[in-house]
Amino acid sequence: MNNTIKKIIVIFFSTLCAAPALAASANGICSGLSEYLANPGKLALPDPARTPNPLEQQLIKKSDIELLSRTDYDMGASVVDTDNDGKNEIFVWNVDGTGRFATIEIFEMTSEKNGHIDHLVSKGSISSGVLVTPHFIRFKGVNYLVSTDTGDQEGLRVSQIEKLENGEYQLRTLCNMTTVVTPDAQCRHPACKELQHQMANKSSNARFIDVEWPHKYFAPAGLATYFEEADGDFDNTGQSSTIWRIGREDYAFENIYWDFLGLGEEKPPVDQKLHAEAEKGSGRRVLPGHQHERLSNVLNQQSATLSSQLQQTITLPKQGEFFLFQANQGRTYWAWDFGGPPYGSEIHIMYTNAKRSDYIGVVRLARSSFLERCTSDCVTLLSR
Repeated sequence: MNNTIKKIIVIFFSTLCAAPALAASANGICSGLSEYLANPGKLALPDPARTPNPLEQQLIKKSDIELLSRTDYDMGASVVDTDNDGKNEIFVWNVDGTGRFATIEIFEMTSEKNGHIDHLVSKGSISSGVLVTPHFIRFKGVNYLVSTDTGDQEGLRVSQIEKLENGEYQLRTLCNMTTVVTPDAQCRHPACKELQHQMANKSSNARFIDVEWPHKYFAPAGLATYFEEADGDFDNTGQSSTIWRIGREDYAFENIYWDFLGLGEEKPPVDQKLHAEAEKGSGRRVLPGHQHERLSNVLNQQSATLSSQLQQTITLPKQGEFFLFQANQGRTYWAWDFGGPPYGSEIHIMYTNAKRSDYIGVVRLARSSFLERCTSDCVTLLSR
């Protein structure tokens, strides 16, 4: 039997035997930690890690640890009882690359002679989220690792590092942060009521929860719904069209970091001069030309109506993000968000027809987060 199969068997049986007890305890842990981690700044938990002493610093330097050789963002080492066995280990981290990917590695401090610690032995490494430095907290006498899969509070993950009987280590995720959204019900127009219904539908409202954030060195772009394909009879004239969000050429996220709006069955071409102007920060706009006049007229109308309603200058599409939706017997409505980033705290509903654009109302979306017990893909073996 090879080593890989032995590892799988050890993990399987240790997980199988411990599963009921872990599930029960994890529920209580997640509930208890939510009070602290879902509301950062209100309550704080102790950090069990400490700075390495001179001897430990010497060992770290002598070990020539690759994670500490360079970084684009953050790196470091601390001393902490990572696996709660009563003995400290060296915990090393690095947050690196354009994606700000976090990697951790654990080292056991061992001795070969005279009982003096004289070298470090790696017990394994593993990816541990993005952007934020992974760190430990202590809760009810146990040390837990905290990281984030998204780079913010909503992607928070609480894990334990466990030592197996064969000497291997595994990372067991106990809790994941879950976000829920709740729309208000102040606007009673049929369009608002339909949008509120879509937001409250837990089986299909992911686009109002998920956040697009492709580049961690930028701020979050906003809710996923603002970057979906926009097509339909956008001005309720009986002419169905696709509105294209167009950005840098051959760019995977042009629909998120867009510079132009245009109409067409296929993505309309953009003159290189316009691309060059956009790179210099000329601001978002509708593409010039007869093909796009219909869209330009609609946005000019909506700009005037929104400016009057909100009592501030609104210039579309330079400001805000939008999506389209159907309601009220198949009519098409626009939803505009001027938040930075647009998370739906105020979504302004507009209706446009062949003659005019009307302001319908505002729908507000509240977000709240709490820790839930991990239920799938919760155990990962540290690589050696």
